Amino acid sequence: MGTRMSVYVSDDLKKRMDKVKEPVNWSAVACTAFEQKLGEIAERKQRKNMADVIQRLRASKLESDTETERQAREAGRKWAMEYATARELENLEKAREQCGNDYERIFTNGMNRPAEVVASFATGQQDLDRADVEQFAERAAGEDADKLDDPDYALAFIDGALDVWYDVKTEL
Repeated sequence: MGTRMSVYVSDDLKKRMDKVKEPVNWSAVACTAFEQKLGEIAERKQRKNMADVIQRLRASKLESDTETERQAREAGRKWAMEYATARELENLEKAREQCGNDYERIFTNGMNRPAEVVASFATGQQDLDRADVEQFAERAAGEDADKLDDPDYALAFIDGALDVWYDVKTEL
């Protein structure tokens, strides 16, 4: 599990966090920030031991993962704003809600390609053939279509698309 600790944030930050419509694991977000800070501290040390090296490399890996997630979210937002249909976005939202706690596991269980999961969620169709998945991935992610087979990229892509959907759905 882990150790419980209290973190204080400004009232303004807390209000903005409370306005977020999608589920966010704020503890995981805080842990990421803590890891990055520990990596910065380890990097500045003059004499480094192996624990310092491990911490610096851990932060470096996290930073790389965070950049990939940012790019995937942006790709999902772009798809939602420029190409997705309202039905596809509704389907994504419904699939996300129906999966509940199993959401991330569906992308990492090895049974289906992550791109296939994204395509099935968006289209609402279960047994898509390979050509349908490739066509969807190309339309959704363009030249980065192959990145949709990375589970982390696929999850962040959907999150980005749903960011847009949550902002506009009440206006439709």
